[in-house]
Amino acid sequence: MEHHGETEQRLIAAGLTLFREAGLGAVTTRAVATRAGVNEVTLFRHFGSKDGLIQAMVDHVLQRFDLSRLAAVENTVSLADDLARWGLAYLTEVLPIAQVLLLGLLEAVSQPTVASWYLQFPERVPQALAAHLRRLQEVGRVRGGPVDTVAAAFYSTLFAQALTAHLRPESTALDLAKRTASVFASALTPLVPERGGDDHHRHDDH
Repeated sequence: MEHHGETEQRLIAAGLTLFREAGLGAVTTRAVATRAGVNEVTLFRHFGSKDGLIQAMVDHVLQRFDLSRLAAVENTVSLADDLARWGLAYLTEVLPIAQVLLLGLLEAVSQPTVASWYLQFPERVPQALAAHLRRLQEVGRVRGGPVDTVAAAFYSTLFAQALTAHLRPESTALDLAKRTASVFASALTPLVPERGGDDHHRHDDH
């Protein structure tokens, strides 16, 4: 006998498959139920409506972007290495489903429900990185500033690169992560006064 959770997972998987193949318009309750091998009544019993199913599909995908497991990343000598490791973990999850996400963005133009999914990305994904950067600020490894905004910008940049990665097949996840990390690390690294410049001014005073 199939468990309640197993039926839900089959319906979610069927919905995602149809979404990947033909867009949100193909994700009808009848088509999803048929693909999952159950009747339509079963789908409604589990999710209540098509919107309920769609939200479950999105929640299933967004769970893959939970980077809280990286919140305990140890500090390294290089801030760029820190950020590259976070970026690589993110891209490893995103790249395999980038085309589904791109299709979803197109659907979001006319589907408010889908649009609401994508608004969850900037809320869920960068939180762990922001906490990490805040700890680095406390020990002087990151300059002061709004780390929440920086973390959101970091992941937004990676997200955009993931969506267009198919246009640059020669770029690997590691390449993209390192490239993005390098730019942000340069901007976040505290400025160190140039001693030579101070000595020069003292010399001019004499």
